[in-house]
Amino acid sequence: MNRANFLVDTSKCVGCRKCVRVCPGGILSLNQEKQVQIANFKEFGGNGCWKCEHCLAVCPMGAISIFGHKPENSLPSVDYETAAPAMDALITNWHSCRRYQDKNVDASIISNMLNLLSNAPNGGNKQQVEYTLIDDKVQMNYFRQLAYSRMEELAAQGIYPKGFSKEAY
Repeated sequence: MNRANFLVDTSKCVGCRKCVRVCPGGILSLNQEKQVQIANFKEFGGNGCWKCEHCLAVCPMGAISIFGHKPENSLPSVDYETAAPAMDALITNWHSCRRYQDKNVDASIISNMLNLLSNAPNGGNKQQVEYTLIDDKVQMNYFRQLAYSRMEELAAQGIYPKGFSKEAY
């Protein structure tokens, strides 16, 4: 039973084994025709499909689809020659911004960020990540005041965030 809806376009698969090597569940192999196949598994995780979709991501020929996700609908891999200088620049120029414009962020920017976050790596691809979004500056100010009030209450009791002392606070 193919619970992962794992499909291989046999006209594209060249038997390179990249998907087999990257599969954390060890459920992919090559058959007699040197085409990738998925083993039957009882459960997702551990000894089955981890739902990581690494097989889809590493296939150089775009031969693998899984969970209804198709290679033609995926973002292309970034070439190392392009990615390395961009990553170096991002790391080198990283800084914090604490002076924000006094306006709400455009909804399309937030939507795009949430779409990107859905592809962010997470431990074992368990998808146990939750984001809280406050998309209104009035609500954000209210939340900020709640947080500051609680911090002040705790500071009055001599309780400070980890790494802070009374002097640093």
